[in-house]
Amino acid sequence: MTEARLTELELICAAHPGHKSSALILECLAEIVRLQKRSTRRSGFLAPKAAEVEALFVAGAVFRNGSAAQQASAFIDYYESNGWRVGRVPMTNWQAAARGWQRRAAEKIAPVLPRSSEPRMI
Repeated sequence: MTEARLTELELICAAHPGHKSSALILECLAEIVRLQKRSTRRSGFLAPKAAEVEALFVAGAVFRNGSAAQQASAFIDYYESNGWRVGRVPMTNWQAAARGWQRRAAEKIAPVLPRSSEPRMI
C-alpha cells in the first residue's frame, strides 16, 4: 500500500507542474518524503525462518525431550498471528523476543516451593 501511495502522489505532483498553487506540490513532496522514511524504518525487520528459531531454542537448552522444537513452533505461530508485533509496536529483534519467551517458560517450569504452614520460632 505504501508503494502504491507513493506512486499515486508522484503522479499527482507530476500532473501539476505549472499549477498556480505550489502549496499542493510541496504538500505532495512532503508526503512522499514522510512515507519513504516510514517505509525504510520498517524494512529492517525480516521474519525469521522456522529453522533459525528452532536453532535458537535448541541452543538455549531450556527445554528437554524435544520440546524445544515445539516451543519454537509455538513462538512462530504466536507472532505470525500477531503480525510480528509486540503489543502494538512492530518487532525489531526476534532473537530478543525468543530469549524472553524462553526465560518466561523456564520460570513456569521451575518448581515453586510451598511455604510452610508451620509458625516460625524466632
